[in-house]
Amino acid sequence: MKTAICLRLLFVFIVAGFTSCKLKIDPNLPVARQGIMDLSDFDINKKGKFSLDGEWAFYYNQLLYPADFKNHTDPLPDAFMNVPGYWNETKEGIKKFNGCGYATYRLLLTNYHFNSLMALRIWETNSAYRLWINDELISFAGVVSANPDSVVPKIIPRVKPFYLPPGDSLQIILQIANTSHVNGGLRSSIDIGEADTIIRQRDNSRNAELWMAAIMFILFVYHLLIFLLRKKEYAALWFALLCLDSTIRNLITGEYIFYTSFPGFPYAAGIRIEYLTVTMGVPIYVMLAFEFFKQEWSLYIRNSILLICVAESLLIIFFPVRVFTGFLSIILLFVLLESVYLVYIVIRAMINKREFAIISFISYCICFAGIVHDVLVARLVINDSFIIFYAFSGFLLMQAYILAYRNSVAYKKIEILSEELNEANITLEKKVEDRTAALNLTNSQLTDEKRKSDELLLNILPAEIAEELRNDGTSKARRYPSVTVMFTDFKDFTQLSEELTPEQLVSEIDYCYRQFDTITVKYGLEKIKTMGDAYICAGGLPAMNFTHPEDAALAALDIRDFMIGYSNKRREEGKPAFAIRIGIHTGPVVAGIVGYKKFAYDIWGDTVNLAARMESSGEINKVNISGATWQMIKDKFNCTHRGKIDAKNKGAIDMYFAERK
Repeated sequence: MKTAICLRLLFVFIVAGFTSCKLKIDPNLPVARQGIMDLSDFDINKKGKFSLDGEWAFYYNQLLYPADFKNHTDPLPDAFMNVPGYWNETKEGIKKFNGCGYATYRLLLTNYHFNSLMALRIWETNSAYRLWINDELISFAGVVSANPDSVVPKIIPRVKPFYLPPGDSLQIILQIANTSHVNGGLRSSIDIGEADTIIRQRDNSRNAELWMAAIMFILFVYHLLIFLLRKKEYAALWFALLCLDSTIRNLITGEYIFYTSFPGFPYAAGIRIEYLTVTMGVPIYVMLAFEFFKQEWSLYIRNSILLICVAESLLIIFFPVRVFTGFLSIILLFVLLESVYLVYIVIRAMINKREFAIISFISYCICFAGIVHDVLVARLVINDSFIIFYAFSGFLLMQAYILAYRNSVAYKKIEILSEELNEANITLEKKVEDRTAALNLTNSQLTDEKRKSDELLLNILPAEIAEELRNDGTSKARRYPSVTVMFTDFKDFTQLSEELTPEQLVSEIDYCYRQFDTITVKYGLEKIKTMGDAYICAGGLPAMNFTHPEDAALAALDIRDFMIGYSNKRREEGKPAFAIRIGIHTGPVVAGIVGYKKFAYDIWGDTVNLAARMESSGEINKVNISGATWQMIKDKFNCTHRGKIDAKNKGAIDMYFAERK
């Protein structure tokens, strides 16, 4: 009984869908007859534009030019062909033509009385064209040729403004060459009107499609993220893929926004994508419906639909355009049958009072009506624009509401369960808090002590070495192939120490070394030790890096600048001031811990000695670097060569003063 009711409702809906798709013809618009369109009774100021629909003179396997119609013996047409229409689908009584080939269309506009700037709008032809108005080439797409190997198909919608020539008649000549598509001719109307009207209509349509595509893409990303965060939410996945399919189809149909943005995109690839958005969209469509109403579905029919769609998709992917476009009628028939079954499923769900069945029925009806309408448009039964995108967008928005509602219900259930769980946890937590209060206090004390010991250890040793000592109880010495060592020393330290009390001297050194510590931390250097007025640090250890020469040079210049400023301030106050020498050298070292009581991290090697020689051979308030360091930083600093200078026990060494660029 329920099945009979479903079938009756479905039959009523199908009849309503087909009867609603009637072509609305404005009797006030002109129509071409026998290759002539009379515009004497047409007022463009009221309409703004009109379509060049009707019977055009048709010349098959001829590429005629405006000059061919200037004599008194115009070529005789092979037929008067309907535009829009395909020349291989002619009406009864007219010779049958092959869809692949080339031809010329001609239309004469008479008794026009327009004075404003006009524009012509042409969407596409199958598959390359050239269009003249009188003697002027107005628009073209691809390469038109009588040689099939020379034809280059292209889809590029165009709006071309033009000025009306003197007189009251226009001749429009359109050459079309088709070697790819199974159908030859124009499947869309050509519009002519005031330039402002045509351009505004084009822009409004493009903006609407871009907005809808953006909305669909946002829905795709949002629901895909829902699925990725909760992998069991398959309805969100199928809906996301439907939104993506809708976005892609919108960009390659209608206003062909993708082709205008990428005019070099291959024709065959674009046609394949356009067809695949249908054959791959249907199974996604089916799987979404299956997720909502599993009890109403027949798994046999569902799997059959999926197999048919896979076969259609493989046909589109692997066969030439001319082959799979010939199956358009069969593909559209399957789409209609699949849509009918989907509506039937929703009607059954509605009768069985499934959740969301009514709103799903409305959305499916809207989508089905759009499919029926566009099938009739594709077969040129009616002359109208495709509306499936808008119908499908309405369907998707309703499905988005269903998914959002389902998610909100799930969230409410989670909130209720969460509240119940929280109440149980409160009781348990109270017991746990009472029993662990003493333990927490003890742990807090232990944590504070551990933190203090860790901080003390980190002030003595590098973090990596300290961690190794904590884990293993010992630390092995390591050899580092490239380290930059910096020595600083205060000039005339002994003399200045006699002018200060011991407390003042220690306070001054402490203040300067604290600033040095801040600078070395800033540039990632490791402080090694201080010996009286000597401060030693190194870059590139214990964690090796490739920037240690540059880091050391920058740190040295910052230390130099600090000492200059601090010394000038003390001199202005009439107090003794330190002057500093800084030396840097780069090379291999061995680093490790010596001793087991009052142990310290230290470095050894000739590199350390050479860095000390760089300092002792330097000048006040200068950063003296070795040739080895200069080789690594010469491109990033201004370096002044001092020549080869004798260093104690090292002989003559290349030395440089380094400054910032």
